[in-house]
Amino acid sequence: MALVDAIIPVFNAERTIESAVDSILSQTEERLRVIVVDDGSQDRTPAILRAMAGADPRIELVSQPNGGVVSALAAGARRIRAPFMARLDADDLSAPDRFARQLARFGERPELVAVSGGHAEIDGQGRPTGRVSRPRPLECSDPGWIPAREPQIVHSFLMVRSDAFRRAGGYRPGVMSEDTDLYWRLMEIGPVENMEGIFGSYRMHGDSLSSSSIANVRILSACSQFWAVSARRRRSGRPDIGFPLGRDEAQAAASRLGELVGLVGAPLDESERHWFRRAVAAKMIELTGYRPVEPDEADCEFIAAELADLTGIAEPNRQELGKVLAAMSARMMRLGRYRDASRMASWRSWPEALARAATGRLYWSKPLR
Repeated sequence: MALVDAIIPVFNAERTIESAVDSILSQTEERLRVIVVDDGSQDRTPAILRAMAGADPRIELVSQPNGGVVSALAAGARRIRAPFMARLDADDLSAPDRFARQLARFGERPELVAVSGGHAEIDGQGRPTGRVSRPRPLECSDPGWIPAREPQIVHSFLMVRSDAFRRAGGYRPGVMSEDTDLYWRLMEIGPVENMEGIFGSYRMHGDSLSSSSIANVRILSACSQFWAVSARRRRSGRPDIGFPLGRDEAQAAASRLGELVGLVGAPLDESERHWFRRAVAAKMIELTGYRPVEPDEADCEFIAAELADLTGIAEPNRQELGKVLAAMSARMMRLGRYRDASRMASWRSWPEALARAATGRLYWSKPLR
């Protein structure tokens, strides 16, 4: 029987899926099964997977009409039988000893419910970029910060005890940020750890779902902050809430940020909606800061309106948001979008915004507390 069931959701990944699956099959820990969920691919992906499954009985191929990554993950999760579940994206690569190291850590700390760790970056062609990512400490996670400081756990290199995954509720229906929602819930039932070391190669490219359009960035911003509200509700003993929109509804509303935020925030109470709107505005700045898309004029108008008054926000968070807005203003200046730049910067932050624009410091890094 397999000790680890690895789930790989895939959609139109003919260039990378074979190497991703091979990186699991080549693990030094051989007691494994690979559950590949083809989410209605229209390229050569299905043919590649059929050939691979025919050659190796450890591959279980699941095919379904296109329903999105959350639907594909849920379909894979329903087939878990092993004591541990692992994840990998269809364009990433696992280090050969990843499973062995993660299982050893579970043996050393029986109380752990999940682990992940750092990775080396590769570009769209699989070439190392030279950058290495080591997640920040999970103690920094805070669902009340603006935007929420989400648990920094790399989903593609996650391994979780299957019983803990089920107790936490698995992947809940949603559109994006299904990983963040899962992490908040896992951390409520037991310790989660980012291990030392590199556990694979993470592909950085503009074709990923969350980077492919500004509409997807809007959806990701709204989803991630909604799940933070959900976590805050559970922590306070209030009834939890599920995501109110389906994929098609979210995509239909994503042409305008204000409309999307209104629909997603509809189930929230007045206080939660106030926090949610501010948090989505701040998250939009964060996400567009390292993705190949920029907010449009209506986005900037929404962001500026929601973050114009920072009353009621703790001083460290307020100072951070001031720098965030200054960096955004500088980016708009460099793009020649002076009206949007003026919306972002208050008279207090205008000198910093000008200095950032002049020196090219167009982004910011969140400090660790």
